[in-house]
Amino acid sequence: MRRSSAGPGDVTDATARYLLYGLLPAWVVPAAVDWALHRRTEIERTAGVRESAIHLAMMAEVGLPATALLLCEVDPALLAVLAGAALAHGATALGDVRTAEDAGRRVSVLEQHVHSFLEALPLTALSIIGCLHPDQVRELSRGRITARLTLRSPPLPRRFLLGVGLGAPPRAACTPRSCCGACGPVGGRGRRPARWS
Repeated sequence: MRRSSAGPGDVTDATARYLLYGLLPAWVVPAAVDWALHRRTEIERTAGVRESAIHLAMMAEVGLPATALLLCEVDPALLAVLAGAALAHGATALGDVRTAEDAGRRVSVLEQHVHSFLEALPLTALSIIGCLHPDQVRELSRGRITARLTLRSPPLPRRFLLGVGLGAPPRAACTPRSCCGACGPVGGRGRRPARWS
Protein backbone atom coordinates (compact mmCIF):
# COMPACT_ATOMS: atom_id res chain seq x y z
CA MET A 1 0.00 0.00 0.00
CA ARG A 2 1.41 3.37 -1.05
CA ARG A 3 1.44 6.18 1.48
CA SER A 4 0.31 9.61 0.47
CA SER A 5 2.96 12.30 0.35
CA ALA A 6 0.47 15.01 1.32
CA GLY A 7 1.95 17.74 3.42
CA PRO A 8 0.28 19.64 6.29
CA GLY A 9 -0.92 22.34 3.89
CA ASP A 10 -2.71 19.73 1.81
CA VAL A 11 -4.48 18.38 4.90
CA THR A 12 -5.46 21.91 5.93
CA ASP A 13 -6.80 22.67 2.43
CA ALA A 14 -8.70 19.37 2.32
CA THR A 15 -10.20 19.96 5.76
CA ALA A 16 -11.23 23.50 4.91
CA ARG A 17 -12.82 22.27 1.68
CA TYR A 18 -14.70 19.62 3.68
CA LEU A 19 -16.20 22.41 5.79
CA LEU A 20 -17.54 24.18 2.68
CA TYR A 21 -18.36 21.29 0.36
CA GLY A 22 -19.26 18.61 2.90
CA LEU A 23 -20.49 19.99 6.18
CA LEU A 24 -22.22 23.14 4.93
CA PRO A 25 -24.23 21.35 2.20
CA ALA A 26 -24.90 18.46 4.60
CA TRP A 27 -26.74 20.95 6.79
CA VAL A 28 -29.26 21.64 4.03
CA VAL A 29 -30.45 18.02 3.82
CA PRO A 30 -31.62 17.59 7.44
CA ALA A 31 -32.97 21.16 7.41
CA ALA A 32 -35.16 20.33 4.39
CA VAL A 33 -36.31 17.08 6.02
CA ASP A 34 -37.12 18.99 9.22
CA TRP A 35 -39.16 21.50 7.21
CA ALA A 36 -41.12 18.65 5.56
CA LEU A 37 -41.79 17.07 8.96
CA HIS A 38 -43.07 20.39 10.30
CA ARG A 39 -45.41 20.69 7.32
CA ARG A 40 -46.67 17.15 7.85
CA THR A 41 -47.53 17.86 11.49
CA GLU A 42 -49.30 21.11 10.56
CA ILE A 43 -47.07 23.46 12.53
CA GLU A 44 -49.27 26.38 11.44
CA ARG A 45 -52.18 24.95 13.47
CA THR A 46 -50.20 24.07 16.60
CA ALA A 47 -47.10 25.99 17.69
CA GLY A 48 -47.39 28.34 14.70
CA VAL A 49 -45.72 31.72 14.95
CA ARG A 50 -44.00 30.97 18.25
CA GLU A 51 -42.13 27.92 16.94
CA SER A 52 -41.40 29.69 13.66
CA ALA A 53 -39.82 32.57 15.61
CA ILE A 54 -37.64 30.04 17.44
CA HIS A 55 -36.54 28.64 14.06
CA LEU A 56 -35.58 32.15 12.93
CA ALA A 57 -33.53 32.56 16.11
CA MET A 58 -31.74 29.26 15.45
CA MET A 59 -31.02 30.28 11.85
CA ALA A 60 -29.49 33.52 13.16
CA GLU A 61 -27.47 31.57 15.73
CA VAL A 62 -25.94 29.61 12.85
CA GLY A 63 -26.03 32.13 9.99
CA LEU A 64 -24.44 35.11 11.72
CA PRO A 65 -21.41 33.17 13.02
CA ALA A 66 -21.02 31.47 9.61
CA THR A 67 -20.99 34.92 8.00
CA ALA A 68 -18.42 36.11 10.53
CA LEU A 69 -16.28 33.07 9.70
CA LEU A 70 -16.33 33.99 6.01
CA LEU A 71 -15.50 37.66 6.66
CA CYS A 72 -13.16 37.58 9.68
CA GLU A 73 -9.82 36.11 10.63
CA VAL A 74 -9.97 33.05 12.85
CA ASP A 75 -8.72 34.30 16.19
CA PRO A 76 -9.75 33.80 19.83
CA ALA A 77 -12.52 36.41 19.52
CA LEU A 78 -14.11 34.63 16.55
CA LEU A 79 -13.72 31.23 18.22
CA ALA A 80 -15.50 32.61 21.30
CA VAL A 81 -18.34 33.91 19.10
CA LEU A 82 -18.61 30.56 17.32
CA ALA A 83 -18.60 28.61 20.60
CA GLY A 84 -21.19 30.90 22.19
CA ALA A 85 -23.44 30.66 19.14
CA ALA A 86 -23.15 26.85 19.03
CA LEU A 87 -24.11 26.61 22.71
CA ALA A 88 -26.97 29.09 22.25
CA HIS A 89 -28.20 27.10 19.24
CA GLY A 90 -28.26 23.91 21.32
CA ALA A 91 -30.18 25.60 24.13
CA THR A 92 -32.64 27.16 21.70
CA ALA A 93 -33.19 23.75 20.08
CA LEU A 94 -34.28 22.36 23.45
CA GLY A 95 -36.77 25.19 23.77
CA ASP A 96 -37.97 24.49 20.23
CA VAL A 97 -38.98 20.92 21.03
CA ARG A 98 -40.56 21.98 24.33
CA THR A 99 -42.60 24.65 22.53
CA ALA A 100 -43.79 22.13 19.92
CA GLU A 101 -44.83 19.58 22.52
CA ASP A 102 -46.52 22.18 24.75
CA ALA A 103 -48.54 23.32 21.72
CA GLY A 104 -49.69 19.78 21.00
CA ARG A 105 -47.54 19.17 17.93
CA ARG A 106 -46.27 15.61 17.81
CA VAL A 107 -42.48 15.49 17.50
CA SER A 108 -41.77 12.09 15.95
CA VAL A 109 -38.71 9.94 16.54
CA LEU A 110 -37.60 10.77 12.98
CA GLU A 111 -37.88 14.50 13.64
CA GLN A 112 -35.91 14.13 16.88
CA HIS A 113 -33.21 12.24 14.98
CA VAL A 114 -33.10 14.99 12.33
CA HIS A 115 -32.78 17.55 15.13
CA SER A 116 -29.78 15.65 16.48
CA PHE A 117 -27.96 16.25 13.19
CA LEU A 118 -28.92 19.92 13.14
CA GLU A 119 -27.76 20.35 16.75
CA ALA A 120 -24.46 18.51 16.27
CA LEU A 121 -23.32 20.25 13.09
CA PRO A 122 -22.38 23.62 14.69
CA LEU A 123 -20.25 21.83 17.29
CA THR A 124 -18.72 19.64 14.58
CA ALA A 125 -17.83 22.71 12.52
CA LEU A 126 -16.38 24.41 15.59
CA SER A 127 -14.22 21.39 16.43
CA ILE A 128 -12.89 21.21 12.86
CA ILE A 129 -12.10 24.93 12.87
CA GLY A 130 -10.34 24.41 16.21
CA CYS A 131 -8.22 21.64 14.66
CA LEU A 132 -7.28 23.97 11.81
CA HIS A 133 -6.27 26.72 14.25
CA PRO A 134 -4.78 25.08 17.37
CA ASP A 135 -2.71 28.15 18.21
CA GLN A 136 -5.88 30.27 18.38
CA VAL A 137 -7.61 27.66 20.55
CA ARG A 138 -4.62 27.78 22.90
CA GLU A 139 -4.88 31.58 23.10
CA LEU A 140 -8.61 31.33 23.78
CA SER A 141 -8.03 28.76 26.54
CA ARG A 142 -5.57 31.21 28.14
CA GLY A 143 -8.21 33.96 28.05
CA ARG A 144 -6.36 36.06 25.48
CA ILE A 145 -9.34 37.44 23.60
CA THR A 146 -9.42 40.78 21.84
CA ALA A 147 -12.60 42.81 22.20
CA ARG A 148 -13.30 42.87 18.45
CA LEU A 149 -13.31 40.71 15.38
CA THR A 150 -10.70 41.34 12.68
CA LEU A 151 -11.65 41.35 9.01
CA ARG A 152 -9.77 38.91 6.78
CA SER A 153 -6.75 40.28 5.03
CA PRO A 154 -6.92 39.69 2.16
CA PRO A 155 -10.68 39.16 2.09
CA LEU A 156 -12.26 36.25 0.28
CA PRO A 157 -13.15 37.14 -3.31
CA ARG A 158 -16.50 38.92 -3.68
CA ARG A 159 -17.65 36.48 -6.34
CA PHE A 160 -17.07 33.59 -3.94
CA LEU A 161 -18.94 35.31 -1.08
CA LEU A 162 -21.81 36.23 -3.40
CA GLY A 163 -22.11 32.62 -4.53
CA VAL A 164 -22.17 31.36 -0.95
CA GLY A 165 -24.68 34.07 0.02
CA LEU A 166 -27.00 33.07 -2.81
CA GLY A 167 -26.78 29.43 -1.81
CA ALA A 168 -24.81 28.37 -4.87
CA PRO A 169 -22.06 25.81 -4.41
CA PRO A 170 -18.90 27.88 -3.86
CA ARG A 171 -17.23 26.36 -6.90
CA ALA A 172 -20.13 27.46 -9.15
CA ALA A 173 -18.55 30.93 -9.46
CA CYS A 174 -15.41 29.44 -10.99
CA THR A 175 -14.51 28.16 -14.43
CA PRO A 176 -11.21 26.67 -15.64
CA ARG A 177 -10.38 30.04 -17.28
CA SER A 178 -11.64 32.27 -14.49
CA CYS A 179 -11.17 30.99 -10.96
CA CYS A 180 -11.74 33.31 -8.02
CA GLY A 181 -9.06 31.36 -6.13
CA ALA A 182 -11.09 30.84 -2.96
CA CYS A 183 -11.95 27.21 -3.56
CA GLY A 184 -8.71 26.07 -5.16
CA PRO A 185 -7.83 25.36 -8.77
CA VAL A 186 -10.64 24.17 -11.05
CA GLY A 187 -9.89 21.00 -12.98
CA GLY A 188 -6.37 20.92 -11.60
CA ARG A 189 -5.57 24.34 -13.06
CA GLY A 190 -5.95 27.84 -11.76
CA ARG A 191 -4.52 30.03 -9.07
CA ARG A 192 -3.36 28.87 -5.68
CA PRO A 193 -6.30 28.92 -3.25
CA ALA A 194 -6.77 32.04 -1.18
CA ARG A 195 -6.11 31.58 2.52
CA TRP A 196 -9.62 30.93 3.80
CA SER A 197 -9.29 28.27 6.45
